[in-house]
Amino acid sequence: MSIQLLLSRLEGVRNTGADRWIARCPAHDDKSPSLSLAVGDNGTPLLNCFAGCDPLSVLESVDITWADLLGEGLPHTRPQKKRVLSCCDALRILSLESNVLLFAASDLLAGRSSGLLLDRIQLSCERINQVMRATL
Repeated sequence: MSIQLLLSRLEGVRNTGADRWIARCPAHDDKSPSLSLAVGDNGTPLLNCFAGCDPLSVLESVDITWADLLGEGLPHTRPQKKRVLSCCDALRILSLESNVLLFAASDLLAGRSSGLLLDRIQLSCERINQVMRATL
């Protein structure tokens, strides 16, 4: 089966984008749509009730099981997702860490060195590497 089975049993369904919908949650007395639905990267249906209903309650209230929705049942492992930073977040981090390195280099050139300074340089390098890996 697919998310279409679930969508067919919900009220007030509206498409909000590619593979994204909002509907009234059947697990509580929903006056306006509070249930967000989407299809994940691996095709798995994603459900979120902003009023706090858990996904299993949502499915049970329309007489659907995860096995019905997924066909083969729940996946045994969740695929690792690469964290992607927004360009703005990446630039903010890179700006901060480059300033830290600039001041640290200035201290080193002036002959001021400490274990704390070297630890902070190492942390800056690690954060820059993390940004580079997260945005590639």
